[in-house]
Amino acid sequence: MKKIHKKAIESIRRIMMRWGYTYSDAFIYGILLVNEEPMTINDLIEKSKLSRSAVSSSLARLERDYFVQVTKKGRMKYHIALPLFAEKFLEQPKKLLEKEVLPLRNLIDELSNSGNEEYKKKIKHILDNIDVLVKILKDLIEKESKEFHKKF
Repeated sequence: MKKIHKKAIESIRRIMMRWGYTYSDAFIYGILLVNEEPMTINDLIEKSKLSRSAVSSSLARLERDYFVQVTKKGRMKYHIALPLFAEKFLEQPKKLLEKEVLPLRNLIDELSNSGNEEYKKKIKHILDNIDVLVKILKDLIEKESKEFHKKF
């Protein structure tokens, strides 16, 4: 494998692991993405040095999330990586907003009904800060979605 391929695969691996994919998932996707031709499971085992079960499990997850497409030629299955970085990146602000920021805001808001005046000021300051983050995330989601749909 060329040095530039190794560097690209490592970069892809870091990004995908931040998105919650396993090392094997990210490694297999990186190999497929930089490879010139579609690959069989045997090609991927040979190139990655991972076990058949690890490669098979990763391919299943990648197919489920539409990162990999499978085509058949005779009895052979060939795997092709689909470049979905923009789509997956756009999911991140939505997930952050829905699963972390808004629930945190609700919890902090409940605290605003208790404590002395100094504590209430502190909670108000926290809520104001979270509201700024909510606005930024919503603006980012909207703007990026519009830009993405213009290009694709």
